[in-house]
Amino acid sequence: MTIARHKRSPGGQLPSTLPRFCIAFLMSESELQKNRKAIDALDAEILALLNKRAEHARVIGRIKQENGAVELYDPAREAELLRRLSAANQGPILKSQLYAIYREIVSACLALEQTQHICYLGPEGTFTHMAALKHFGQSAQFSYRTTIIDLFDALGKDECDYVVAPIENSTEGMVSLTIDMLAGRDLFIIGELEIPIRHCLLGQSGLDLDAIKEVHAHEQALSQCRHWLRENMPHATLHKQPSNGVAVQMALNHNNAAAVGAQVNAQLYNLSIIANNVQDIAGNKTRFVVLGKRAVAATGKDKTALLFAVLHKPGALYRALGEFAKEGIDLTRLESRPLKTASWSYSFFVELRGHISDEHIARAVEGIEVECSFVKFLGSYPSIS
Repeated sequence: MTIARHKRSPGGQLPSTLPRFCIAFLMSESELQKNRKAIDALDAEILALLNKRAEHARVIGRIKQENGAVELYDPAREAELLRRLSAANQGPILKSQLYAIYREIVSACLALEQTQHICYLGPEGTFTHMAALKHFGQSAQFSYRTTIIDLFDALGKDECDYVVAPIENSTEGMVSLTIDMLAGRDLFIIGELEIPIRHCLLGQSGLDLDAIKEVHAHEQALSQCRHWLRENMPHATLHKQPSNGVAVQMALNHNNAAAVGAQVNAQLYNLSIIANNVQDIAGNKTRFVVLGKRAVAATGKDKTALLFAVLHKPGALYRALGEFAKEGIDLTRLESRPLKTASWSYSFFVELRGHISDEHIARAVEGIEVECSFVKFLGSYPSIS
């Protein structure tokens, strides 16, 4: 079909002889091109501004280094930036999208100042890996360790600058080994973040549920999927692994074996997704902590983590917790842990709202020392909630 071409009138108006659908098409095409040109101009402006920002970041990095700064990454400054931008944002960009964009901008600018080496609980494709990428952005340098102990060792031996480790799951509670490792190391929690946990059952191509004899996963993942596995795969034996990444390797290398892991592992390891969303609770989340060797300055919206053990005296725990109540401090978590140095003795992991430099927090910590055999400061860090 041939469509006749019509010229505009001298005044720029479309001739009245054009069909309505043609007029509507030409007007929408004109509007489309106008908006595309506007976006092109804005992209050029954004690029110029990004490079200006990067130049300022590079100057700041040089000044910090000249003044003897060992670490250029500033979690407090980054948290303040994201909160300020979030408060000023009028949309339509969502808060989560804004955070993702600026994480990458900050990551790229920081990489011009200093390469950040981040260790996570791996191998590649674990939820901890996803958390590390979310927090530090693609421009950081990443490597993994296959156990939480090795992860803490890497930071203690200066094999990396920061570590990302799981600390709590919304359905299964605290990751005990992370708490135990914090108790024995001179490290600080400097950040926290959450990742939604959506587990998949992964296996070799052509494998179905009836053919699977073994399911491999981290013990937390097995616990988060126990009802689904019992109902759908009662014949399979469950095997705990140091991480879901190791579990995926088992599924890759063994016939009739499957693994619980993130969907991204299907592409990374050329595995098939046998079943999606096998977690028992849809809103399942894991909280991760970022660990470093230096404490973080206050941001105005912080949490503080402590570990303490009370003396064996009647009412010692009651009086210790009373110090927090007396100062009006909101405790967001209280967890008991067995002491490794004495049988049937316990320490308490506490998270509270506020920074260790806040006067009322400092008074409470000083107050509980009277009732405790030890008090260990684990870090103050920007709060995500």
